[in-house]
Amino acid sequence: TELAWLAERFPGKLRVAVELLRDGRDGERLAKLTEIGAQCGVPLIASGDVHMHVRARAHLQDALTAIRLNVPITQVGSRLYANGERYLREPARLKRLYPQELLAATVELAAACHFSLDELRYEYPRELVPAGETAASHLRRLTQEGARWRWPNGVPEAERVAIEAIAARVLPYRSRRPVGARCFARDAASISSTPTAIPSAMTSTSEAWS
Repeated sequence: TELAWLAERFPGKLRVAVELLRDGRDGERLAKLTEIGAQCGVPLIASGDVHMHVRARAHLQDALTAIRLNVPITQVGSRLYANGERYLREPARLKRLYPQELLAATVELAAACHFSLDELRYEYPRELVPAGETAASHLRRLTQEGARWRWPNGVPEAERVAIEAIAARVLPYRSRRPVGARCFARDAASISSTPTAIPSAMTSTSEAWS
């Protein structure tokens, strides 16, 4: 089976998520997953297939399902969930539904996950920046190229001062995100079918930065 294949390649790294949602098949589902887990040597944990934070949002969940399927909600029928159990259920409720060992295994797994939402940030691909350059130096060079294209006889002093003022605000950022975003915009423009897309993108950086 696929689980056996994964268990062989990732020993000790897998868990079988058991979702007991009071749909009339909880006993059958638990027995089947317990058997599969034992055969493959993969432990079970309790899971809830959560789609909403509170049960009261079930109507909203139904509406979103109808939108996703592009049908009136009166015609969704059996494609809606049978009940409102897919929410963040209270511990006392979970204790009534799940074997204690599954709940304990879930808590143990959660405790081993050292992760904070503060760690999330978008990192623009390194391939946008040529070798030997930083995102900041690459963006400065692109801006200078755009300025020379826009003013082939020399950049007016007022425009040069404005560009340098903007660069002073953007380029020193330690995060690559704002600088990488500009490089990405230029990179996207480079595949445009409009011949003037590249210089237009480069000379509009002052508007994008402001």
